[in-house]
Amino acid sequence: FDFAGLGGIPFAGKTGFKAFAHHVPKNHNVLVVYGPHVAISPSGDVGLYLRDGQEHLSPACGACIGALAHLDACKPVPEPGSEEYDLDFQMNFLKKELKSRMAKIHSHPNGKNVGLVREAFSIAQKLMHGMIDMNELDGGQLVLLGGVQINMPRPLPNFFMPLSFSIQSATQEPESLLSWFTEENLWTDDPVPPTPCSGSHAPMARK
Repeated sequence: FDFAGLGGIPFAGKTGFKAFAHHVPKNHNVLVVYGPHVAISPSGDVGLYLRDGQEHLSPACGACIGALAHLDACKPVPEPGSEEYDLDFQMNFLKKELKSRMAKIHSHPNGKNVGLVREAFSIAQKLMHGMIDMNELDGGQLVLLGGVQINMPRPLPNFFMPLSFSIQSATQEPESLLSWFTEENLWTDDPVPPTPCSGSHAPMARK
């Protein structure tokens, strides 16, 4: 079930979460993965990607970088509720949210495109947490894994950087599991995972 729109923001909202919840069997657990993406070019530039079948680099995430370029050029953002705003709602929402975060974006020690994706994640997290209604899930637990998808240049694998990891239920307050992501849990030198009959867990993949 897809909650997201431009910038990896879960625009489906409360109605989308309710529709999703009605697909879940009684007392079953749910994992939701959310967040924006960013790319790194072959020369190491953050925010540029050489896509398959193309001969030139292009922005990634294109929506986030386009919104930031609009704000950097001091162009106006349509007022919420106006026809102009509604006709391009997702992009205008992204611009509106990023506008109040410009200082954080531009002051990030690793550059504005790193700051941009971190703030885009914060926006996604705010909407994700706001849309949850545990009463809509008929028992079971909800696990939220939020972070940033990092698209690497070929032949390197892609990565996911976890920034938030929690579990909750209708009777259990959210509990952070982020400390689980340790080097011991995530990395392995064993190139061959055990078979399902070996009685041990397969190692985590690196991407």
